Amino acid sequence: MYESDTDLNDILLSKVNETFRVIFTEKLREDIDDTLLQKFFSFLSSMGSECQDLLTYQLLINKTDVVKFLHKVLEECSSSEIQALAIRIVGLLSQDNGFIQILESQDSFSLLDDLKKFSRNEKISTVDAVVRAAFLECMYKCSLVEEGLKWIYKCGIHNTGLSCLSDRSLFVSRAAELFIVSCLVKSYHHGYGSSTETAKPSEERFCQLIEAVLQHITCPRENAITESQKGMLISCIAVLKGVFDRETEVLKLLNNKYKFDEFLIQNFLQPRLDVNVRCKLSELVALVLSTCPSKIPEFKAQLTHIVSTLVLQNQLQVLLCLVAAVLKCMPLGVTHLSTPLFYIMVSPLAYVGAFEVKTQPFHGIEFLVENVLREKTTCRKITMFCLNLLKSVQSNLQNSDILLSVKILQELVKLTVPKQDGSSSETRIIGCKKTKRALLETLASLINIEGILQKEEEISELLETCCKVMESCDITPAELSDCAKVIKSVFKIYSVTSQDVISKLCHKSNALDSVGRVLSKRIMDPRWEIVDTVLELLGDLVSIFTDYSLDSEWLLHHYLISFTWELVINSYLEGYVKASAIRTLGLMCCNNTVWCHLKAQNALTEEKVITTVIASAFIDQDGFVKRAMVETVGLLLTKDFGNMYSTCKSMVCWLLRTSCKDLDWEVKIRSLELWCHLVEKNLQSPVVSFENQLYCLYTHGLADCLVEALDDQDRAVRHHAATVLLNIRQNLEGCAVEVMNKSDLGKGDGKQNFSCTESTSNYPCSLGKESSIASQIIFDKDCRETAIETILDMDNISRLHVALVKQETSTQQHKLSHSLSQVKVHSSEVFQPRVSWQEFLKVIWADHVNSVLLETSKSTELYADNPSSLLDDILAAASCKAGTQEDDPEARDCY
Repeated sequence: MYESDTDLNDILLSKVNETFRVIFTEKLREDIDDTLLQKFFSFLSSMGSECQDLLTYQLLINKTDVVKFLHKVLEECSSSEIQALAIRIVGLLSQDNGFIQILESQDSFSLLDDLKKFSRNEKISTVDAVVRAAFLECMYKCSLVEEGLKWIYKCGIHNTGLSCLSDRSLFVSRAAELFIVSCLVKSYHHGYGSSTETAKPSEERFCQLIEAVLQHITCPRENAITESQKGMLISCIAVLKGVFDRETEVLKLLNNKYKFDEFLIQNFLQPRLDVNVRCKLSELVALVLSTCPSKIPEFKAQLTHIVSTLVLQNQLQVLLCLVAAVLKCMPLGVTHLSTPLFYIMVSPLAYVGAFEVKTQPFHGIEFLVENVLREKTTCRKITMFCLNLLKSVQSNLQNSDILLSVKILQELVKLTVPKQDGSSSETRIIGCKKTKRALLETLASLINIEGILQKEEEISELLETCCKVMESCDITPAELSDCAKVIKSVFKIYSVTSQDVISKLCHKSNALDSVGRVLSKRIMDPRWEIVDTVLELLGDLVSIFTDYSLDSEWLLHHYLISFTWELVINSYLEGYVKASAIRTLGLMCCNNTVWCHLKAQNALTEEKVITTVIASAFIDQDGFVKRAMVETVGLLLTKDFGNMYSTCKSMVCWLLRTSCKDLDWEVKIRSLELWCHLVEKNLQSPVVSFENQLYCLYTHGLADCLVEALDDQDRAVRHHAATVLLNIRQNLEGCAVEVMNKSDLGKGDGKQNFSCTESTSNYPCSLGKESSIASQIIFDKDCRETAIETILDMDNISRLHVALVKQETSTQQHKLSHSLSQVKVHSSEVFQPRVSWQEFLKVIWADHVNSVLLETSKSTELYADNPSSLLDDILAAASCKAGTQEDDPEARDCY
């Protein structure tokens, strides 16, 4: 019998009330986990939403003792965490329209008086920052409701919010900013957005509060600004910006009533003002410039005046901030000014990179840049500053400006690479890893914009720049990763937008040859992070070249294929590297050009590849390797690699049976996805019916895997199992076959169609000349560490190989050979299903499958769909702490 919504409500409310009691009044009050409090608060926050539509704040207020408990916590000196939680809960409850009236009518529990006490300066300044932030968050939520806003103004709590703007805690000041912004916006709507008589008080409240904020914007003209004034000023700037973002008409009102535009620019141009404050003010100045002038000449004249003043004051950083802010909110009709402003932003970068920018629309910019960037530290600081601004405005720039940025950044990247002859450089940014990474990250960000590079020469130059960085002796894994992102973006984006250009580049290009050469060098690097990145990039490139039918001939050179194979068959490597090598090998096998090369040069067959991948993965117990192995087998099966479905079916099914029992839930999921593919592939058979095909999969272990996964502890595993079972059910229904008629399935010749045809040929000990070179270099780590930077081309690799001492790897070969034998023995064994055919059919049509799918399709948050579970855990933790249950650590849950 199902419980009604009323019964469920009563049960949940009872548990919630008991949870309030144990948290706020007894057992867990002084010793409680912050994570538990956050989960409980998240549960309360979800009330009234789709996932918690049974409970509402009104029910919580009327049918529990929550108000009583909250009053007790706020009245007494509880821990800071408990007080903060109580105050935040008051904020949640205030979103109910009648909450304020209910509290005002209750004489027994003066919860509003408790909040008033907190708002007093002598009180709020003595509590912890977490409590102050919670109080301001609570007031913000109260301000969203009309009655709550009136109560806030009535008690003068908005003044408390103003005083907290200068709080030393960043979390408190940010919460205060949000609270004041909400009060201003709501007051403006109630006052200026309404024509009723009640609008006048709201207008007055708005004016009083906005005047208080504007008063703090005024900067001292004679004395230096203090840290407290600086914090208040920056917070008030954030408040005004927040108000303008939410209600643009407020800016026009301030200009008309207070002449805010003149007042702001006058303060902005004060030379004694702190640089950080002026940078913050620049955002407001840009808003004023974009909305105030109605004529283009006025806008340009005003902007020119401000720029000239900042140049005279030697304020390059402030000027750059202003330019970026203006570009973000450029008004219609003056977009032709975006390029001149952009030139100001990139002028420091062009100066550092000795890149000539012909246009200088504003007088004195070049002199200012040269004067400021003389000192090395300042040069690096301004370079980083420009790069951050450039990324923030890239969506507002024209393609021609972005292309110019890309060219400047390439010159700067080249300057960060030490010269090969060891000579010193006068470049101020050389040797700064932070600047180098910022340059590469910005370059990768700009390249992701389509249509920037349209010529083959431009793409080739970019690739050569990345190769120059990757070849440098001081390359770090992070820098290599940034270069890999750029190279991947080039081929991924422009293979779609400029396929003709990419095709020409792939057919005959020195740049692509440079990419292959540097990848062959870095794939032998002693640092596993670099090898892993190279393999991932190589796999991405192979996949892109396969998808867009690009010329893959360059992959056959530089020993890249043999290096990848050697990394797959050797067990001493890091799990990440081995996993990446397996994935990359799978992608290579899906490329016709590469696969033909492997078959011709290394005498590989489809069976040898599959067997080796499976065997090498089972040597390593790392979950990453096993996931990669199942993914790769699934990829090859999906692409029908060498008719693998027919030739290696028994081995694949043995792999799936083994993987479905793995301890790693992601390995299980990938195995179930592969089972799903096999089920769908059977639908394509024109000869054998789906029912008989299904029986053959049953004999290979499909039923055992699905039935076991349907009751797995991980919801994701259960979800995938239910999905496969429903897919099977739908296909059987499409065949119009009833459950009772399935007892005869599998008795015909259908089950003979999947006999194991795998051969038992021996594993090849040698894979040719390229593999021999690769294995020797890879195995000898000492040789790699001393010789890696001398490798420039394949002739060098060959000569280096002759000089290296042959390192035998009999142990590695023995492990792999043993694993290969085990795989072949186990996969050739006759499998006996534990689940009978009739039981499997009953599971397929069971309602339980629908229930599992419904349950696992809900939110992945642990307690979102079952709040009782969270409440039970809290109460159980309290019970354990009180000693009413056996104090067993394993029985106390994670709390």
